[in-house]
Amino acid sequence: GDDLLFGYMHKKHNIVTLNGVASWQMDFERKISVLNSYLNFRTVAVPALISKRKFAALLLSVFFVREVFLASFSCRYELARAMIMSYNDCLSGREFWEDNVDLLEIRKRINAITHNEKFNVEGIDIVNGCVDYPCSGKEKAIYKFFRCITLNGHLIPAFFLIKKPIVVDYRHYHPTKFSFRRITIYHLNIENGKLLKLTHSKMEFFKVIINGLFTAVKNFYRFKSAKKEMKNSLPYLTSKLFWYKKFNKKSEDKY
Repeated sequence: GDDLLFGYMHKKHNIVTLNGVASWQMDFERKISVLNSYLNFRTVAVPALISKRKFAALLLSVFFVREVFLASFSCRYELARAMIMSYNDCLSGREFWEDNVDLLEIRKRINAITHNEKFNVEGIDIVNGCVDYPCSGKEKAIYKFFRCITLNGHLIPAFFLIKKPIVVDYRHYHPTKFSFRRITIYHLNIENGKLLKLTHSKMEFFKVIINGLFTAVKNFYRFKSAKKEMKNSLPYLTSKLFWYKKFNKKSEDKY
């Protein structure tokens, strides 16, 4: 989006690259985190609240349930909780947006639920046959179907789970196939060698899934009133007066 905006604002510039602006940056997949997932879901929920698209409430809830299941299938229970938090916040009304522009309280809440999903694990032997690595190749449909009906292994008795850890590239957002039947999954940051450790937990899985389904149904019915409130609040939330107040500047403008 930034390159498109740049091109639009500077029409006199002759853009010579295919995508508008070329720059060397870090991998976007590196940004995958609990906080980032919270913010990512907001970028889907807010447009749904202000759009005129039919069935927006249903589509948003279906998308939400899908994302919660995929995260939980990958044993990223904290990431799924962040999306649940995000969905509830987005439908909380004008007061929430007014009070949380700086994200200070949001970061505190996210930190409070983020205990394991951080790249802070070091000193783990990931060579000499101590761990497995994902195999390349396309997964057969029958295997994928079996993973789905067993909730990616969360319905399989612990006796049949694989104790040997598996190491996955951190750029895999939802490595559900590689997490199947694994008790321990390491996500490897190939830039600094640090690991993020995930642990299969049936209790955590069902807690998150039940909470997610309840949230989806609740917010589906709340969507209409939240949409109406957002429509009424948007002119003020995007006004000069509002941002002057947030930046502690004086304004004589009246809303």
